[in-house]
Amino acid sequence: MLDRVAITKLLLELARRQVITEQMARDLEHQFNDAEQERFDDFLLQEGVISKEDLLQALSQVYQVPSTDVEGYFFQTHLLQMFPENFLIMNGIIPMERDENILVVVASDPTNPELLPRIGEHVSYDIEFFVGIYTDIKDAIEEYYDRALTEDFDHEGEPMHEDMVRLEDLDDLPVAQEDRDQSAFLKDKIDDFAKTESELERDEVDRRARYGERK
Repeated sequence: MLDRVAITKLLLELARRQVITEQMARDLEHQFNDAEQERFDDFLLQEGVISKEDLLQALSQVYQVPSTDVEGYFFQTHLLQMFPENFLIMNGIIPMERDENILVVVASDPTNPELLPRIGEHVSYDIEFFVGIYTDIKDAIEEYYDRALTEDFDHEGEPMHEDMVRLEDLDDLPVAQEDRDQSAFLKDKIDDFAKTESELERDEVDRRARYGERK
């Protein structure tokens, strides 16, 4: 959440960019004091006085970090799974991408001194912050976890336990060649069980003929 100092800096930056006038900046600050919104960035967007692009550019200058619009961004599943949902929402952050040992995190307040130690309780990456709009960050987090919860149920509506594996996923697992050979052998045996009795008899005759055996 933007504190008073950050709000003042943001309004001055918007005025410097001529997005708003200095008089508008003073008026907006007074109006926000009487508004119901808790967050100043939400207030500005809902008032319709600035665009999201202008807001992000100004926030980037205020916080001295790159800005990004997280709305519509496809976040990587394995990165979000490293953090609990409530943790991300409470801190207004979402992991965006990883480059070797650097984790890029979008934060609504990158200058919060508690962020790094809190993030360090979950991961050991070096953190690089981007700034984003809190409401969009929160929406992206909730959308991901809502989708993940839905996908935890199978087609019959039964919950998938952590120790359950879908058969179609087995082909994607790394398997040693010896294990593959064994799996192929077992598959042949399973196929044999599925054959009719007459098919088995024909197979037996073929095998005996192949090895020179006779009944």
